[in-house]
Amino acid sequence: MSPTEPALPDGYADLLEKLKSTAAAARWHAQRVVNTELLRLYWRLGSAVLERQREVGWGIRVIDRLGTDLRAAFPDMRGLSRSNIHSMRKMADAWSEQAIVQQAVGQLPWGHVTVLLDKISDQDERDWYAAAAAEHGWSRDVLRQQIMNQLHRRIGAAPSNFPAQLASVDSELAQQLTRVYVVDRAKDMILSGGVNIFPSEIEEVLAAHPDVVQVAVVGLPDDRWGEVVTAYVVSRGGQQADESELDALCLDRMAAYKRPRRYVFVDALPQNSSGKLLKHELRAAAVRSTA
Repeated sequence: MSPTEPALPDGYADLLEKLKSTAAAARWHAQRVVNTELLRLYWRLGSAVLERQREVGWGIRVIDRLGTDLRAAFPDMRGLSRSNIHSMRKMADAWSEQAIVQQAVGQLPWGHVTVLLDKISDQDERDWYAAAAAEHGWSRDVLRQQIMNQLHRRIGAAPSNFPAQLASVDSELAQQLTRVYVVDRAKDMILSGGVNIFPSEIEEVLAAHPDVVQVAVVGLPDDRWGEVVTAYVVSRGGQQADESELDALCLDRMAAYKRPRRYVFVDALPQNSSGKLLKHELRAAAVRSTA
């Protein structure tokens, strides 16, 4: 402690920890509320499209034009891509608006919802995995892995205590919501050409490709750009995903400067025992390979 700083009173450290916990819990609650309202917006957009398709036969081109016009009207709003509009329609067909508010799916980030829609066709299974992800705080990658492993068949019973118990503020799910609605962790942020790029946004887009099982996006050292956006991709069934398709998907759903400049196809990504991606190992291995 500096000589000019006053001595701290007894109990200060305990009070500080209590206030930090209170602030973290309040932020987590606010993020969940914002997330649910965003999903309700997506449901309403999807419901409107679904209704027009049923009543007047809207086709793919009309839906594509709708996405273009919405992005023009709200250029700073994420999630209004063509493919997302189609996912919103699927969500409105799968759940009611009341379910978005009251059931576990409404507590999940949009990326989790798209995994449920893309990877599962049975509605009861979707609800099972939504409840499990909300209860246990799974990240999107863990959710995808549990679906691939058919966890519901091995466990059988549905999670029993939603909504009485939700993921804690330090769960992977909470951290993923924080990255969506606040900011990526500083160590994961990519600085390329003087521009900050959020890896989670790119990962969410690439994970929507049917041939992608898992993906991690990192910034690797580059003499020209400082860091270059690099995507490590685990492909489905051992067959390498088409790089041109991945690039086209990114160009459709985000600004061109954000898309990966390099794709590295791997058999598996480094994870800890809880399934958390260890991106620092990817960066360290890349640096060693160029040394």
